[in-house]
Amino acid sequence: MPPLNISRSSPSSWADELRDAVLSPDNRWTAPEWVSIILAARDLQGWLTDPRPYDGFHKQGWLSAIADFRECTHRLGPDLRAALGGDLTAADDATACLRAAFTQPGNTATVQGRLQGRRAAAQQALTRLGAPWATPVAREAAWIDLTQACRDPATRAETLASLRDLFWDLLRAGDYEPDHMSRLLATVLGDSTIGVTEARIWLGDMTEADVAWPWVGQEPGPICDADAGLTLDEQLALCHRLLTMPPAPGHHVVWIAFDHAGPGNARLPVCTVSFWDCKWVKEVLQVQDPNPNLDSIPLELKADQRLFRPEFLPDSKDVRLTRVDLGPGSWTDPVLVAAEQAESVVALAGFHVGDAKWRRLTGYLVAVDGRITRMQQPFSPPHGVQDIATGIYQDRMDTELEHLAPRLQAHLPITDRSLSEIVKAVRWWQQARRQPALAAVLLYVRVLELLSQRVGESKWYQYLDQYHRAVWTRRVMLDYLGDLTSECLHHNDHGLVRNPDDHAWLTELGRSMRTYQSDGRYSLDLRQGLDTLPRLAYIFPPHDDLGRRAQSAVTRFALPALAPWRDQLVSEWVLTRDRLIRVRNSLAHGGPIEDTMADSVHTFARQLAGWSLSVALEGLLQGQGIAQAHSTRRQRADDWDDGLSSASSVAAALIDPAM
Repeated sequence: MPPLNISRSSPSSWADELRDAVLSPDNRWTAPEWVSIILAARDLQGWLTDPRPYDGFHKQGWLSAIADFRECTHRLGPDLRAALGGDLTAADDATACLRAAFTQPGNTATVQGRLQGRRAAAQQALTRLGAPWATPVAREAAWIDLTQACRDPATRAETLASLRDLFWDLLRAGDYEPDHMSRLLATVLGDSTIGVTEARIWLGDMTEADVAWPWVGQEPGPICDADAGLTLDEQLALCHRLLTMPPAPGHHVVWIAFDHAGPGNARLPVCTVSFWDCKWVKEVLQVQDPNPNLDSIPLELKADQRLFRPEFLPDSKDVRLTRVDLGPGSWTDPVLVAAEQAESVVALAGFHVGDAKWRRLTGYLVAVDGRITRMQQPFSPPHGVQDIATGIYQDRMDTELEHLAPRLQAHLPITDRSLSEIVKAVRWWQQARRQPALAAVLLYVRVLELLSQRVGESKWYQYLDQYHRAVWTRRVMLDYLGDLTSECLHHNDHGLVRNPDDHAWLTELGRSMRTYQSDGRYSLDLRQGLDTLPRLAYIFPPHDDLGRRAQSAVTRFALPALAPWRDQLVSEWVLTRDRLIRVRNSLAHGGPIEDTMADSVHTFARQLAGWSLSVALEGLLQGQGIAQAHSTRRQRADDWDDGLSSASSVAAALIDPAM
């Protein structure tokens, strides 16, 4: 299947915005700390089935897990809430009773007794609540919530992002392959002839034999990727069918690939998983008769194909194709099932070898009953893992080294114990950035524990509240403004603003707002950003992510709205901080843990650990010491927090204070 141009654009209608929402399902629109009700319920189920006997030390984890779940119930759209109905009400009531078991007066034994009677009821309620998530009813309701949010220009950008990401989580809960469903939905909403045809084949309305694909060049009359001629209502009806269609039965085989694997044997079977030398397979398929090795190649690669050709396979000699025979059955996401099996085999082998260098590539082939029915190509490294551009990286390193040199002069060689300790902690922080979230969280918290002790706080999470909460709150506000302004300017730089007057105004705004550094990065004058918000809200249409965010910003950056916004962010801080405590304690003490829950606090922990090190390092280099530098930071943060409600202007409240 050739790639289609379905990149994100500037929507001019709610239908365009809906099409944007179904693109790139792995690219979250919500903040990293956002969790869906599916994840929150699964995590709470882990606490309900935790075999450890309850003691007072577990109270924080229980309350945090309950708070996460109850917060998620408030983010549901109206149709999904109605679809869940009494099951949602029962789960809400059960978790309220569960929370009361901890908050009512009583010692550890009393709490344990209360839990004994309420655990089973909460578990049953959450089990009933989770049953519909994999069903067409939930997917249909989430889809309606998403479409209605796109229709309404008053929907806040954050609300739309939450509904959109929950929709994709429900698709995953139903075992639908996100990339494939994204392609089908986006091309149908784009009225693409090729996309509509592919959707109808997948639905069983037609067969591949009915179609002459243009890239194969078969007759008669190849179709072209022109408009399919569907009305919007017809497009939405087709999308609805795609989301509610049950999987078709058949004998499923999936091919994926790993690189860094070496050529190895031409074929190595491990039960239903077999590994193949990609270069050898490709050469065999391309050799003309007579070909004695062709009998060794599985049928689906040799059959007359409309989608697959041997040249689609990689040329590299270190790529290993992996064939997973799922057997007869029905799967909405056979690729996910097959990949989990193949990666498990590779992980087990790597564990016993002592090293695992194999890396799964993107791309796959799906065959049903001996014919390839679906594919994604090319087979290539995962997005984002390429090496950083050496020149840019070196320029930034040179700039930082020049900045550091005069301040380090009095400290080299490093003999000061405190500075040596902080330098070591900096290396922990750097090492954590190369680790998976579960491992990284422990290292980041280790940094926070060290710094909390150096400033006299007995608990690392109390240290966070004292020295970083207000800074984090203000940073979220400023980042909202800076990111919005920067993306609007970026949009204009790429010619996506069509009105000549608006384009000229944004071009001039970019010149005056941006201050470039020697390494190519730039800073923004956020004072100008505040002044431009009404014009940005006018330029970018309401059915556009930037337009929705600009409209929200006009409201949020009104002076009377700053204190309520601050209070809302503090509530979000408490939820995320408590989740970080819960994840860290579960990792350290064998409690229940969800990998994805660690992902939700990973960025938060990294940022706070980085800030802590920065304050300590600057304090030592300037001769203040760690405690004094933190004391100064706390005083400035407290002054900002106390003065927010009485500030004379938004700029005076957010931009002027030194923190």
